[in-house]
Amino acid sequence: MVYCAGLVVAVQVSGKSAREVTTSGDTKVHLPFGTDYSLLFKNTKPKQRAVVSVSIDGKDVLGGSRIVVPARGATDLKGFLDDDGVRDAFRVIEKTKEVSEHLGNDPEDGLIRVEWQFEVERKPFIVKTEPLKIRRDWDDYWTMGGPVVGSAVRGFTNNGMLDEATFSSYSSSRDVSTQGMSKNESVVTARGGDVHQDFESVSVDYLEPEVHVAVIQLFGKEGETVIKKPILTRVKLQCPSCGKSWSSTHKFCGSCSTKLPSK
Repeated sequence: MVYCAGLVVAVQVSGKSAREVTTSGDTKVHLPFGTDYSLLFKNTKPKQRAVVSVSIDGKDVLGGSRIVVPARGATDLKGFLDDDGVRDAFRVIEKTKEVSEHLGNDPEDGLIRVEWQFEVERKPFIVKTEPLKIRRDWDDYWTMGGPVVGSAVRGFTNNGMLDEATFSSYSSSRDVSTQGMSKNESVVTARGGDVHQDFESVSVDYLEPEVHVAVIQLFGKEGETVIKKPILTRVKLQCPSCGKSWSSTHKFCGSCSTKLPSK
């Protein structure tokens, strides 16, 4: 699982989290070709919902929408989001010569890019009488007769999908360079097995201006070696020196301090 700025992002296979390998600052997940996977988002903020967008291979997989993850809650994305919901899983396939010639080559092939913003945390109302006025301290806006939502965004949730057409509020740079990442020419994500996931509507208030970004690289090969099975977080790593096994969260042997293998 990748943790960044209050959000956990995990690639999952059959409901189990795949283990990430961090090399030179790059976060990599190795999956066999033909594997269907999903994405899990866990929001650790106690009071603020997260509004999440997802692109894979440089393409938006939410159809111009956003996922809303509740405070201290989790939401998964089982596959490509279309008008009728999610019906096709994400599947890792080898980018063969034929696939490359048909689809073309994108610098972001093999990359899962997740962007998110948090709702502005609300502060208590101050209610005055004679005449009745309601003030929201957090946006310093006065009105007669009740609170103002203003241009607050609306959307949908599973816990949620946010409608692109009404997504508004703040502008912020989302340019995060991927030029320094390891070049990956082996995989792309295609439509895979049948899944069924539906979403419902939800309203979202103003968002914080800061846009957070996490990028995960998918690999079907390690060098020239084809990955045979996914490496999950529950898989134990064996020390090459003393033979003891450790959880995949360990980077070094707790007994002899030898660096543990990445797979």
